[in-house]
Amino acid sequence: VCGCVSFKEYFHFLLQNGVSRPTQFLGFLGAVTLVCAFCAVVDQSLLALLGLVEPTESLYGMLFLQGQARSLATVLAGILWCIPVYMLAFLGGYFITTLYYRMNKLLKTVVSIGVPALCILVLPMADTALFGGRLGGALAWMKRFILGGGSESPLQSGLCFLLLACVIANT
Repeated sequence: VCGCVSFKEYFHFLLQNGVSRPTQFLGFLGAVTLVCAFCAVVDQSLLALLGLVEPTESLYGMLFLQGQARSLATVLAGILWCIPVYMLAFLGGYFITTLYYRMNKLLKTVVSIGVPALCILVLPMADTALFGGRLGGALAWMKRFILGGGSESPLQSGLCFLLLACVIANT
């Protein structure tokens, strides 16, 4: 949501004041990094504090800790894992907004209806009818690889999210 709402108003304001697009984007990227780092620290700190009162678990804990007790090392690892995840989400929202900014009204409507319909209706039917479930298996493998490849490796997962964030930032 933050990525979606942080584009248009500031984009027009900065263009009117003579700030180039590359300068705008580099400033935005720096701000995204700081905001995501701050959010990761707050998120993991609150989880650690709430864990003292009531058992709670984050996505990082569910994927990689598997019932282990929280320590300072796991909190720091959670922070380092959450930063690229938050950056990917933030930049994904920004990317979608910039795409919509460049589309006309008809194309916006087609994309807004077509992409969910493709994912919910067409893809599962095509996978069953044409591919015999292999497409779903490939997507499940890709999800497992991005989330650590079944190796319970937060480093691999974090690097995948950081690489995807870099790819989105360069488009």
